[in-house]
Amino acid sequence: AGCRRVNRSKNFQLVMFSALLGALFFPDLWILCDFQDNRYLDVALTFVFILFVVEFVVQIVGSPKPYVNSFFFWTDIIGMLSVPLDHSLIADQLPTSLDNAQVMRAARTARL
Repeated sequence: AGCRRVNRSKNFQLVMFSALLGALFFPDLWILCDFQDNRYLDVALTFVFILFVVEFVVQIVGSPKPYVNSFFFWTDIIGMLSVPLDHSLIADQLPTSLDNAQVMRAARTARL
């Protein structure tokens, strides 16, 4: 009952919507603004990832039957797993050839 109440809270929904916008646009804005230091982006993405995990747990505990194995369950998993791809610890390990860069851009676009 507590997780269901949290999930329906306007404040929780606002925080999660902000996290979603951050996950979608921070990495691209970082590139557009040509920031050289990725530490702040990495901190923001780590925070967003933690928020996504918290939301996932709240959904599973609060509404297990309608949520687990639903469309939103799987999109939440995919979205959660895509956030680390923008983190510099992971992104710096990925190949940087032109073909792979195009694949990464397509993956980012698919998140939209």
